[in-house]
Amino acid sequence: MKKTILKAGVVAASLLFSVSSFAGGTCDLTNIAAWSANQNPANLLSVSDQAAHDNTSCGLQLEVAEQQGGAARHWVQDDSPNGELRYRVSFCFNPNNIELPSTGPERRLKVHIASCGSPAGPNSCFGFDNLMLKFDNTNANAATPDYRIIGYVRDNNIAGAAKRNVFNFPVPDAPFRLEYDLLFGANDTGHLKMWIDAENETDPRILELTGLDLDPAIFKGIFLTRIGQMGVHESIAAGQEYYFDEFESRRQTFIGGGACPHTPPAP
Repeated sequence: MKKTILKAGVVAASLLFSVSSFAGGTCDLTNIAAWSANQNPANLLSVSDQAAHDNTSCGLQLEVAEQQGGAARHWVQDDSPNGELRYRVSFCFNPNNIELPSTGPERRLKVHIASCGSPAGPNSCFGFDNLMLKFDNTNANAATPDYRIIGYVRDNNIAGAAKRNVFNFPVPDAPFRLEYDLLFGANDTGHLKMWIDAENETDPRILELTGLDLDPAIFKGIFLTRIGQMGVHESIAAGQEYYFDEFESRRQTFIGGGACPHTPPAP
């Protein structure tokens, strides 16, 4: 699983979960040392060759289970952002044909956040997640899902205490690369743009929200990001697996990379 952090277009760190990163290409939890922090209380998070995509050797694998309370969640975290007011991210996500019900409590997988840190911590900001993504299914027949991403981005233009600009868009029932460009700015100068399997910034966007009031004085920017399993999964059958790979973040330039073919080891 590749995790690369680039700032202003200059490589600041390049950490590859691949053959070149560890002896013999072994995939195990030692490889999450590339991340600033992780939480894995029930060992539902692992690094495996089965989760490899786009010709990497290893990827991040999550196994679904009921996990009540924040201390029960499973994720990896990157603390390298430092109040970023423009934040670009790309990663491969493979739903792996997971069966998600279309109704019921806690039926969505919370898979990604980009955060200002803490409402009461040293960065003292509004809320916690400036951007949040969940994965769900809108088809009552869970075996033939209509997958989508549903999420929100903070927006001071939105009435109410949460200040959440909610969005959703369809995604494939197959591995895909999600990329986004989040720009903070007061007076309706912020934006959120997202792509699926894009090669270039000019490729069609799956989502474009402009005119956002992402006032840095209120929302502070991005100080940490997580991928993994960060919600309660009351209605989702336990034991199912889904995968991440090829995480990369930047301040300025488009990332690209196109599709994320699943490349597990040969039988």
